[in-house]
Order: sequence, then C-alpha cells, then structure tokens
Amino acid sequence: NLDRKTGFGRNNTNRICDLNSCKRKGETMEDWKKTYRNMLEDKNISYQQVREFVFPNIPKRLYRYREFDEYYMNNVSGEVYLSYPCKFNDPFDSAIEIDYLKYTNLFFQREFPIGKVEDIFKNNDVIKKEFDKHYQDTYKQFQEYVSIACFTTSFNNRLMWSHYADNHSGFCIEYDMTQDSSIKNAILPVIYDEQRFDCTEVLLDHSPNIAINPVFYKDKVWEYEDEWRTYGTKDYFQVHKNPIDARKIISAIYLGAKSEEHSHEVEEVKKYALDKKIPVYKMEMSQRRYELNPRRIC
Repeated sequence: NLDRKTGFGRNNTNRICDLNSCKRKGETMEDWKKTYRNMLEDKNISYQQVREFVFPNIPKRLYRYREFDEYYMNNVSGEVYLSYPCKFNDPFDSAIEIDYLKYTNLFFQREFPIGKVEDIFKNNDVIKKEFDKHYQDTYKQFQEYVSIACFTTSFNNRLMWSHYADNHSGFCIEYDMTQDSSIKNAILPVIYDEQRFDCTEVLLDHSPNIAINPVFYKDKVWEYEDEWRTYGTKDYFQVHKNPIDARKIISAIYLGAKSEEHSHEVEEVKKYALDKKIPVYKMEMSQRRYELNPRRIC
C-alpha cells in the first residue's frame, strides 16, 4: 500500500496535511526538520502524512550531478533512474541497526513474563552466529527492496562537482520543484546523524510506518551534500516504470568547468537543450575566490 510510507503516493498539490500546523510562523529550517524527524520516527504516523508535512518545505529547485557516461542523454532527456542503496558509493548507505538483546528481551517479555533474558544468550556462540546471519540477511534484503534517486540543493557545490560529475567534467541538471511531478510527491530530506536508525521496533511490530526509515539516515560526514531522496519500493516498481519521466520539470543544465573534455557530448546536450528551450550554463572558476560561477551559453 503506497499510502503507508512505501513509495509514490497520491498527488499532494491540493491536500496539505493538517500536521503543517506544526510549522508555526517564524519557524526556522532547523525547527521544521526537527518536527520532520519526530514524525518520521513515529510509528503511528504514515509516510503519506510525513510527505504532506514536508511538501511546503521542498526547495524550489533541486539538482542532480551526472557524468558523461553511456546514459548521459537519458539523464538530459528527463529520465530519473532509482537505484538500490547497495549500488551507492557509501557502503553504509541505508545501514540498519538491530539491538538483538533489546529485541529478545521485549519479545519474551511480551510472550512470556520471565524477565530479562540477556544471560541466557550472553555466551552462546550459536545464538550469536544466528543473530549475525539474520542481520546480514535482513540488511541485504532491505538494500534490495527500496530504490532511491538522490538530489541536492545547489548547482555550485564544488565537492559535488568533484565526486559526482567526474571531477568537474560532467554536468548538473536542475529540476523545477514548483511544478507537480511524481518526484515531488515522494521526496524527503536526508537526516545526518552519528547513529544509524534503530530497526529493532520494526522487527517487533512490523510497522509499515517506520519500515524504510534507514534510507533517510546518513553519516554526518555526508552532510555537505544536503540531500533529498525520491524513493520507491520493489512492490511499487513491479507495476510502475523505472526510470521516472521528469522531462517536464527540467529547468536548466549546468556544464562542468572541465566539460570541454567531452566536446562531442557537450554539443549534443546543447543541441537538445536548444530544441527544448532549456537554458544551458557553463560553470567557470572564479579568479579570486574558491567558487564556481555559471555563465549562460545557450
């Protein structure tokens, strides 16, 4: 059921959740993000409700940094492909935490009122191995269940150009998030923390309202990315297409400061953009500061 936090939900344009009353006048970004996190971690609040709360706070423009690889024209022409977290450059992406002692305690306390059970398993190697195997199997299954497309809030982030656009020789696509789209209706910001999301209660309660939370948590070292994620589950993509068609919301294309290394591909992009009336900019290095500035070329 996609309205229970599992993927692309209903059109939110005309239906902003009453929970936006949480966002009071004068509230800062940090304030609404705190509310967002509290809602995300509340097993009684659906992903649909979370998305509706976040909806008014989605940036007007979001961006994706890309390389001039074999799929570059697919990206330029509006395809947004969602990938499994196991394919990403961070091996901890969507990592889960399971406290098996807590799980065992709560399970047996619920089923049999026999008190704590830590001592029963404390030195049992067989149990430890079973828990380790269960963790690895659960983690692997999770990383192959939810698909993600990653966006950011800036087109001139120098580290992003280095890490995701082939050392500044690639390009960056701008998406107009003021327009209605399936991406806009299923996108949430990443929470950066030193701790992983604790999935222990998910195992106990099988709650669909917190089941895929790990995809929205990343190590604080990635905070510079200021990431937003569109997501969908394997169930969703059994009946819907992946990639998503986002051509109607592409509002600009930025070419990297070293994109002349791909002169043929650059000309193809410019030709396509001219035909579709999409502005194209070339990023240029400032002569005085550590910054990149866009110059319109098409």
